[in-house]
Amino acid sequence: MSKKEVGKTQKERSYSKVYQVEFLQWQASRAMEQMLENILMPYQVSVSEWRLLGMILKQGELQATEIAMMMGVRLPLVTRNIGNLRRKKWITILPHTKDRRIKRIFISPVGREKLQEIERGVSKSLQKSFRGVTKEEMSIYSEVLTKIIFNGSF
Repeated sequence: MSKKEVGKTQKERSYSKVYQVEFLQWQASRAMEQMLENILMPYQVSVSEWRLLGMILKQGELQATEIAMMMGVRLPLVTRNIGNLRRKKWITILPHTKDRRIKRIFISPVGREKLQEIERGVSKSLQKSFRGVTKEEMSIYSEVLTKIIFNGSF
């Protein structure tokens, strides 16, 4: 126990550790966000747009309301990102076959090309960020993050 910790109660020490872990998580998250912003800048795509594209790519197609729910953001932000990506011709929007009011969002061929190009840049930078982290540690990190997300899902 450090000299600073000696006069503290168990509750204060516990709170301090919780705060430290949360603060580290915030710092790591912010560092990743800034790194992504820098990588994505030359491609003229925001982090939010890139994440949206990744979700659509993974799912095959999505609706704007599904994207908002999955990202935990409000629909107007998703709508704005969809509009930006549509103007860039990175996504295609088609009406649902059974209900034309429902719009399905797909990655366009142009969007697929751009995503592959961006993926290479992001991958290189992530390798630098995770230098010294073993595959096992990375697996544990992903597992812990997944548990945190699952436990705190809204």
